[in-house]
Amino acid sequence: LNTAVRFQGPMFAMRGSVGLDEPFGLHFFEPRYRRLIRSVMRGYPAPYTNGEPIEPDAPDLAGLPPPLFIYANTRTEYRSTAVIVRVQKCVINPSGTADVLLVPVSHVWLESIWEDQPRIGDHLYAAQVMPMPKSHSDRMENMRRRNVMTEREFFEFVIRNGAGGGLDRNTLEHLAQHLGAEIGRAARGIDDDDEEEDDSDHDSGDEQHASGVN
Repeated sequence: LNTAVRFQGPMFAMRGSVGLDEPFGLHFFEPRYRRLIRSVMRGYPAPYTNGEPIEPDAPDLAGLPPPLFIYANTRTEYRSTAVIVRVQKCVINPSGTADVLLVPVSHVWLESIWEDQPRIGDHLYAAQVMPMPKSHSDRMENMRRRNVMTEREFFEFVIRNGAGGGLDRNTLEHLAQHLGAEIGRAARGIDDDDEEEDDSDHDSGDEQHASGVN
C-alpha cells in the first residue's frame, strides 16, 4: 500500500480500538458486509476464501489487487480518523457470512463517503481517505496505548462491577457510548495544531488515487 496517495474502497463502520500491524478478527453477517468481502476477495483463488493465509508476494496472487478496505472505527464524518485494513485470512461460509482476520496497515482521515451501488439497497458505503503523516500516525498509536480502558473494556467493567450498584443497563450503555465519543473526539483533534500545514501537503495529491478494491 502506497500511503502517499489517497485511497478509495468499501467501508466497514464499527467503533473499536485497533493498532497498526496488530491482527484482529471480525465476523461479517450483514448483507452489505457480505458484499464488501466478496468485492475485496473477487478474483482470488478458492483456497484464499477458505482460510489460506494471504501472502502479498505469493506467486499465484500476482496481478491481483491487495485485499484492502476501510475500517471506520471512530465515526463516519468528514475528517474522522479511520484505518485501512488488509485481509490476512478469509473464510466465506456457504451461508454467505464470512470470518476474516485483518491487519491495520495505515491510519487515515475520512475525506468523502457515498453509498456504493444504492440500487442494491443493502446500504454498503464506500469512502475516499487521506493518508495520515507518520508523525500523526505515531501520535495516534501512542494515544491508543494510553487509552488502556477502551470502550469495550469499560462496558465490560461496569457490567461486572456497576450493575450491582443500582445502575441500569441503559445508563451503562450511555456511559460506554460517551467514553467512545470522547476517544473519537480526541483522535480527531490530534492534528489541530498542524491542520493548515497538513492540508497544504495533501492538496498536492488531489489527482492521485488508489482504488485497489473497486
